[in-house]
This record gives sequence, structure tokens and C-alpha cells, in this order.
Amino acid sequence: MNIKKLYESPKKDQNEEIYGITSKSCVCCSKPTNEDYFVHMTTEWFAVEAKVTENDLAKIGMESQGLYAIGYSCAKRMGKKFIINA
Repeated sequence: MNIKKLYESPKKDQNEEIYGITSKSCVCCSKPTNEDYFVHMTTEWFAVEAKVTENDLAKIGMESQGLYAIGYSCAKRMGKKFIINA
């Protein structure tokens, strides 16, 4: 199971001021998304591979925080194995 620190855009704060924060905001850069892609996050705020289940996380002492919308360009930075297509 691969775990990866979530990419965070250096313009995230600026984008939050411009676009605001909604459930459709990209978790990495705060720009609006079409909710086509998601990333599975843990409570420790790490991204896990798309195939990882909550039971898999429990086996290593981690918990799921759920799925978060991610924009196309930020999804490319995370890598295919971490992205869940809607």
C-alpha cells in the first residue's frame, strides 16, 4: 500500500480568496472542480492509493477521512494510482 503526502499548491490561499471554499473545491489548490476526480485521504492527512479500503487502513492503524475532490492538473501531480475517477 502506497501512502503519499498530499500536494498543496503554493497558490492555494490566494485561490481560496478568489473562489471561496466549497465541497467542489480542489483539495490541493482550492480552484473549482467538476468533481471528476477524487483522492482518498487519511485522518493524518495522507493520500492513499485508490484501491485501498478502510479495512486496509485499519490493519496499519490508520483511518479514512474520506474522498476529496481534486482538479485535473493537481491529480496529475499526485499520480494515477492515487486518483479515483467519478
